[in-house]
Amino acid sequence: MDSVLGGLIVITLLLIAVFTASQAYCNMQSSALSTWQETEARMLDRARTDISIDNTETQGGGGLLDVVVTNDGNTRLADYDRWDVIVSYTSSGSDAIVERASYGGASDVSWWVEGLYTDAETGSPEALEPTLFNPGEEMVIQVWLSPTVGLTTSNSVSVVTPNGIASTRVFTY
Repeated sequence: MDSVLGGLIVITLLLIAVFTASQAYCNMQSSALSTWQETEARMLDRARTDISIDNTETQGGGGLLDVVVTNDGNTRLADYDRWDVIVSYTSSGSDAIVERASYGGASDVSWWVEGLYTDAETGSPEALEPTLFNPGEEMVIQVWLSPTVGLTTSNSVSVVTPNGIASTRVFTY
């Protein structure tokens, strides 16, 4: 009788150990699958996103830069406060400056969305979803630069979306 009771206790402990280990393994696999799906969704979003800088124009004595960005991908973009606009330029005082412009005008080098257009050159505004940067549309970004850009200097501006897609263009003033 003692050996049967001891055997039942051993079998019960073995079953508990096996079920605990298999539950931990299933939880680990579920977590790995979830992480894989998130990564796959992020990669798909990046694969469907593409932007290009089509034109830049320096105005206001070198203190204002207009940047025309085209959404060449298949993803609607927004969350402009999460975008990065990086300007590398030579100031009018011949200093080399590299700045990440802040969104909304909170610093010396800042940027904002001037408008969304179906054609920025003609000024034809977008009519559908006026706050979203839809595929095929053009967005005019205005960058305030202080100190101002120096005359006849080679400079560059980079625009980076929240999901990491970037475009860079060289400009002169």
